[in-house]
Amino acid sequence: MSSELKKALHKFVDEEYKRKISEIDEGLKRYKAILLNIDNSERFEVVIWVEGMDTESQQKKDLNLLERSGLVQGQNRYEEHNAYRRYMLTDKGRQLTKKLQKEK
Repeated sequence: MSSELKKALHKFVDEEYKRKISEIDEGLKRYKAILLNIDNSERFEVVIWVEGMDTESQQKKDLNLLERSGLVQGQNRYEEHNAYRRYMLTDKGRQLTKKLQKEK
């Protein structure tokens, strides 16, 4: 019985892994563009909360992935009715961005 449970869980994890890999492969151009935008701008900020508005976006999801992978670092900034997240490249992100710029 527990071997069946183990198989079912392994199958689920394998399918999730394949789905995530596929999502990453599909988003490579977006990730590259975001990294280059951060590198080219003095201040790269994304609205994370506005009073009375839904601010969920693909860009925020992409930035979250880049931050979890150690390529960018974010810091929250608050104003009266809004919240922003300012992003900067980490050393690892800066090195990768230099390589990406050479690909052009």
